[in-house]
Amino acid sequence: MCGDMGKAVLRALTGALLCGLVSDAAYLQQYEDYPVYQQVYKKPLREHEKPQDLRNVPGVPGVDYPIYHQVPETSFSCAHVPVHPGMYANVETGCQVTVFN
Repeated sequence: MCGDMGKAVLRALTGALLCGLVSDAAYLQQYEDYPVYQQVYKKPLREHEKPQDLRNVPGVPGVDYPIYHQVPETSFSCAHVPVHPGMYANVETGCQVTVFN
């Protein structure tokens, strides 16, 4: 179909490709082996991203003090505090809710 000229061109291209692959393989053998597995890089956490250190908090959460997923309704009101501004713990919640006013 292509004739003798096409076959000759195809043989020349195949030979060139094979020579290129052989020379590339020889070229790659000059370098050290690349490690298959690299160490995992863990980005250091910023100060505000670090988990809380709760080693010095006594008791067991949910047993010795309550765990609130939202602020509960209580009778606490800033109208009954002696000094403004201030920071007050709500004793009805076991002092787990703090009010800043």
